[in-house]
Amino acid sequence: MKKNKKRDESYSGLITPLDLKKPSGKIANVLVSSLIIIISLFCILPFIWAFMSGLKTTEEFYSIPATIFPKKLCWENITELFTVYEIQNYVINSIVMILGTLIVELTTSTMGGYVLSRLKPKGSKLLFTLILWTMMMPNTLSMVPLFMTFVDFPIFHFNLMGTYFPMWIIAGANCYHILMFKDFFDKIPASYIEAAKIDGAGRIKIFFKIILPLSKPILATVSVFVISASWNSFMWPLLILTEKDTYPVSLALYKLQSNLQAPKALMFSALMVVPMIIVYFISQRFIVRNSVNEGDKG
Repeated sequence: MKKNKKRDESYSGLITPLDLKKPSGKIANVLVSSLIIIISLFCILPFIWAFMSGLKTTEEFYSIPATIFPKKLCWENITELFTVYEIQNYVINSIVMILGTLIVELTTSTMGGYVLSRLKPKGSKLLFTLILWTMMMPNTLSMVPLFMTFVDFPIFHFNLMGTYFPMWIIAGANCYHILMFKDFFDKIPASYIEAAKIDGAGRIKIFFKIILPLSKPILATVSVFVISASWNSFMWPLLILTEKDTYPVSLALYKLQSNLQAPKALMFSALMVVPMIIVYFISQRFIVRNSVNEGDKG
C-alpha cells in the first residue's frame, strides 16, 4: 500500500492517479481523453479515406456525390500493384537504402556522441561549437556542393550517381543525432564508467559493454527517426537515382503517377504508410518500456 502511494505521489503527468479520485480530476480526464480521440480521428481519417478510395473502381472514384465506402470492393487494385507494377521491388530497394542509412548513422552518431560526452579530446569544445553552427545552415545551401561531390568524388574521382552511397554518406553527418546521443551519454552515471575502468576495461570496451547496452532507449528513438526519414526521402533519390531498378517507394510513387489510375495511386500511398505504422507501434512499446525502467532505476 505504501509502495502504491509512493508511486502515485511520484507520478508525473497531466493527470495523476490522485487527481482521478477527485470529481474535478475525473471530469478533466474525460475532457482530455475526448480531445485526444478527436485529434486521433483527424490524423487517421485521411489514411482510411485513401485506403477506401483505393478499393473503388475508377468510375465510382470520380462519381458525384462522392462516397466514403466503396459500393463494390475492387481488390484487384491491390493485386495489380504487386503483379503488374511490382511495387514489392521498390519496397526491397527502400529496405536496402534504410539498412545502409541506419548502420552508417547509428555508427557515426554513437561514436561522435561518445567522443564529445566521455572522451573529450583536446579541441572537443570547438568541435561541439562547429557542430552547432552547421545545424544553423539551411539544407538547400549544401545541396549543390554535395551533388557536385557525388558526381565527381574528390581525390578518387568516383561517380556515385545511381547508387545509394550518397544517401548513406549524408546520413553519416547528422549533427542533430550526434547531439542527442551526447546528451543521453552525459546522463549515464560516471560511477559505471569508473567501475569499468577499475576492472581494467579500456575506452572501446566501455563503449560496447557499458555505454551501448544502457543506450537502448535513445538507440530505438533515433532508429525510428532514421527509418521514417529514409522511407519518406524523396529529394536526394530523385537527384541521384537514375535507374528504375533502384527506385525506393517514395520515388516510385512519383514516377508511376502518370501510369497509375487514381484509385491505384491512392492505394499505393496507403500501403506505403503501413510499414511505418508497424515500426511506430513496435518501437513505441520498446521506448516506453525502457523509459519506465530507467525511471525506476532513478
